[in-house]
Amino acid sequence: MRKVSLVALALTLGLVSCVQPSQSPDPSLTPVIVVHSNDIHGRAWPFLREDGKWVGGYAAQAELISKIRKEAENKKAAFLLLSAGDVNTGVPESDFSEAQPDFESLKAIGYDAMVVGNHDFDHGFELLLKQLSWVKFPFLAANLKLKSTQKPLFPADTMINRQGIQFGVLGITTDQLPKLILTEHAKKLVVEDAIEAASRTAKRLTTSGGEILIALSHLGISQSGLSIHRNIPNDDKKLARQIPELDLIVGGHSHTFIKEGVREGNTLIVQAGYRGDFLGRVDLLWDRLNKRIISSKAQLIEVDPADGEDSEIKKLVLPYKEKYEKELAIPVFEAKKVILGQRNQTQSLELPLGNLICDALRKETQTDIAFFNSGGLRSSLPAGIVQRRHILEAFPFRNLVSTGILKGRYVVELLNDGLREGDYAGGVLQVSGLSYEIKDGRVSSVKVGDQELNTNKDYSFSTNSYVSSGGDRLKAILKARSVRNGPGTVDEIFTRYVSNLKIVEAKIEGRINLKDPLNP
Repeated sequence: MRKVSLVALALTLGLVSCVQPSQSPDPSLTPVIVVHSNDIHGRAWPFLREDGKWVGGYAAQAELISKIRKEAENKKAAFLLLSAGDVNTGVPESDFSEAQPDFESLKAIGYDAMVVGNHDFDHGFELLLKQLSWVKFPFLAANLKLKSTQKPLFPADTMINRQGIQFGVLGITTDQLPKLILTEHAKKLVVEDAIEAASRTAKRLTTSGGEILIALSHLGISQSGLSIHRNIPNDDKKLARQIPELDLIVGGHSHTFIKEGVREGNTLIVQAGYRGDFLGRVDLLWDRLNKRIISSKAQLIEVDPADGEDSEIKKLVLPYKEKYEKELAIPVFEAKKVILGQRNQTQSLELPLGNLICDALRKETQTDIAFFNSGGLRSSLPAGIVQRRHILEAFPFRNLVSTGILKGRYVVELLNDGLREGDYAGGVLQVSGLSYEIKDGRVSSVKVGDQELNTNKDYSFSTNSYVSSGGDRLKAILKARSVRNGPGTVDEIFTRYVSNLKIVEAKIEGRINLKDPLNP
């Protein structure tokens, strides 16, 4: 579809209003409003953001969406509500409840479609199919098949008619999926190249009468600096370049806050960060006579419970929270200051929480060294009293501890697997019992204690079961011997370790030394 350039909005994240200019009097022009969310990760209830403000939650989201729906009705605008995936994993009340409060909320709010994200497979696609039975909208994934039948796991697309406009909506899941989920789940799937699958689906939608083409994408946008999503081979920008007939890409996966959307060619790309403290809104103006979009703009709107919460949604999600409230509020230890576990908060490859979890694993298992993938750290821990809830938010996957033996040269190879030639994604290994330097995107030296690593020596190691299965492209771990999973989960071992310490101060200690200038 041919379009004009994006209209810039001079608005900041916190000052955006959901009220838009009135409808054009020209009857040949139809307004379109697309509201979107992504990567909410179990945040079914309001949460205290790092700036000290309570935000998010489905009850507040529902109230905001209701206001925008009424606005759309008054304008006779076409209205769509879309999710770009990763509803699952992140908050213990949701995780313990199989994300039922989340999916029941999405159903009640009236979502139209969702693309499947990588974390929606954390507990296998059997649970995902169960979650599908709780909603009335389709899960989409054009590039996923079930290996045993070679049939699509979910529909590739859906056609939605609103105000006489045919919206062709396709779903595309990251084609890095096999490296991002447990091997036991990945081996049951066939994952096609995202661009090829999306291109084929877009052509079919056009042939079938789709007028406005929307890609619901869980590919993400490659980012600069030390982001875990530094380099995504098939990202949303590449998707837009390769498939210019796409009018809009509603994205997720990289947790990117795009305040006003970005344009790649004629395609508008949007994403609303993560955790659900913002919703995205896209306003289009459709020319019925000439079958084209004549204007488009995007914004983020803060989800603020102080602006109102839907009473029915609040009533729906509250019992799930109350069920586990007492158990999750148990105090575990005191942190002298915030224990950082997110690279976007430290701009360092080494993370204080990474040091702490690796120390905990090594002490518990009495191994020579320990390592832990950066992508397995999902949040920081607050200063002051740290509760069980906080620990489960930081380590939500409930991976087992894993031990084994690895020869020194394979330890170096494993560290390089994590670096990905300077990509520095989620596979970068936090460590204990060793330290390493990085030059030109590769390991330049490794020390075990105060001694240079012996490439011919066997070292006992501890890690998590995701890493020991070769997750996050950590292939060298598959050369380990005597690998054993359990007993005990990562969060249990961490809890035991910090409980004994009672008061903890974790910091960057020089375990990972990046000698390269950081290029974008």
